[in-house]
Amino acid sequence: RRQDQEAKLLDYLASLGNPDIANESKPDLIETAIDIFESNIIADEPSNITAPYIEFNEKVLSKNKAPHEVSVYERAKLVKKIVEIEAPIHQDEVARRVAKAFDLEKAGARIVAATIEGLKFADGLKNEDGFWSIVGVVNKVVRNRSSVFSKNLEKAEYIPPAEITVALEYLVRSSVQIEDAELVQQTSRLFGFQSRYR
Repeated sequence: RRQDQEAKLLDYLASLGNPDIANESKPDLIETAIDIFESNIIADEPSNITAPYIEFNEKVLSKNKAPHEVSVYERAKLVKKIVEIEAPIHQDEVARRVAKAFDLEKAGARIVAATIEGLKFADGLKNEDGFWSIVGVVNKVVRNRSSVFSKNLEKAEYIPPAEITVALEYLVRSSVQIEDAELVQQTSRLFGFQSRYR
């Protein structure tokens, strides 16, 4: 059941970036099957489950060198710092942070490959389907993306499944009853996407 809800949410979030699809996929038009969960409270404005998304924004000291031209040891230190700040984070986003740290606008194929090499070389990191995090650290918050600089963070494919699970479990526990469509909409709000429907 949780997998079905995650799939619905990912489809819905993906539609936000496409106005044509979004008009067809707003929460009130999602299938009307009703699912009821029992719990004790209704949380309108959660304070302990959400936090602002913090992005890595540092520059490296290496001059006249591209990311793939520095040692894998240096790359590993950089990517680990990025993951420590933004975990869980997709490796494509890590590559974009690496490029930005070197004052580059885009992360090309060589930078992506060099980033992944650094991630694999770094100690204390784990990879789950392209999302990197710190070994032994369990994600317990949903990060609000309403003010992020990197708009790729708003794309469904860059939202960690573990973070979606946290949001879904929180809403199910805190609601007296909730329909599928409402669950998807409220989960999207936790991620900071409510402004799309103002």
